[in-house]
Amino acid sequence: MKIPPRLRGLLLPYALTESGMWVPADRVHLVPPDTRFLCPVCGGEVLHRKPRDKRQHFAHVDRDREHTDEEVSHRIFQMMLYERISGAVSRGKPVPALVGCGTCGGKHRRDIAAGADSVHVERGITPDARPDILLTSAGLPVLAVEVVVTHPVESQAMRAYEALGVPVIELVAETVPPPDPIVVHSQTRYVTRDVWARGRPALLHRSRWISRAPLPCPSQARAADLGIPPLRSADLDWLMRISRTGRVVLPLRQEGEDLRLAINGTRAWWVALKPLLSDLRILRRERTGGQLVYLVDWVDGSNRAELRLSRNRLSAVLLRPGTAGYHAEKRRAAFPPPSETEVSATG
Repeated sequence: MKIPPRLRGLLLPYALTESGMWVPADRVHLVPPDTRFLCPVCGGEVLHRKPRDKRQHFAHVDRDREHTDEEVSHRIFQMMLYERISGAVSRGKPVPALVGCGTCGGKHRRDIAAGADSVHVERGITPDARPDILLTSAGLPVLAVEVVVTHPVESQAMRAYEALGVPVIELVAETVPPPDPIVVHSQTRYVTRDVWARGRPALLHRSRWISRAPLPCPSQARAADLGIPPLRSADLDWLMRISRTGRVVLPLRQEGEDLRLAINGTRAWWVALKPLLSDLRILRRERTGGQLVYLVDWVDGSNRAELRLSRNRLSAVLLRPGTAGYHAEKRRAAFPPPSETEVSATG
């Protein structure tokens, strides 16, 4: 796993004042000129540098104290995140995070500090498990946060977390300061990152929530309370057949923060990509102009369909063999352009 490109070569992009305030290298002019700066990694004194051929940064007075990119990225991300979480917990405020859902494929806002009354830095739970940040309640661990730059959680620590049943957030340090809200792309069981990402290298740079059981899906729970079924490929197949054109457009309506409904006349379905795509083979997926676009093998196996999901509507077009659209998509699937990138399914 490589160092995230956006943090490579930044030297010391931040320093601390003696009062504990973070100062970016390009904001030094906002603090008093006699301010003494300290290294966030080792606490040694650093000076502001503004070279012509490099970005502004901080450098140690004692040159023997220079640090690697990994040490700098990891420590700055870790301490900024710790200060955010501990400050929120001490004030009784939530720490919001967008967590990918294993049920619907979307992302839901959750409070990762729920139930915690204290936050610790690198506090050991067992000899093999020493998380970067540990949230506890009455002295018992409720959540561990591991910051990943180049070294993900080791197998011994993963086994220790699993034995204790402690949920873990494995956050990839892509940017500093950490994003607000924190973004956690996926949910997995207690497996190491190389096992989880086997054959899918894009996952190496994605954050994940690790626990014994998936988190409950708010969309699914609310839809069940309202008696609204999920939209499935068979529903779209039925709608396209009765339209006689092989095309259907469904307006989408947001019900609260998590539930999105597709409306057709008097019928309504709960829209989630995972149930919709579960019976289909995805041939291509991309994000274009704020839309998620999927080319799939359709339910009868002899046709293809293009699905487009935007904020306000869902459209499905059936591409039958012999049509110009079908052959154009077939050629595109056979010879994809080099710039085309895949994106993960999000609701």
